[in-house]
Amino acid sequence: MGSGIMKKLREDKEIQELKAEYKEKFGKNAPPFHYEEYLDIPAYKKALRLMIDGKYDPESSPYYHKWDSLKKRLAEEAKRND
Repeated sequence: MGSGIMKKLREDKEIQELKAEYKEKFGKNAPPFHYEEYLDIPAYKKALRLMIDGKYDPESSPYYHKWDSLKKRLAEEAKRND
């Protein structure tokens, strides 16, 4: 995807509509696109749709990178060790 990714994200009408719908439903901005979390732009769109529908589970979603699960588990372990 390269350096034009931000331009593609800004200009994608479907993403803008999904973000607006997310904000209307939840009262906050939708999570931003990150390569570390979403495989590509279509995966990000799919994840946004699932979030809006209340069917998104990052722990088992193929659209979400597993690093988030690891970060969450490490944070929980750190709390237990304090």
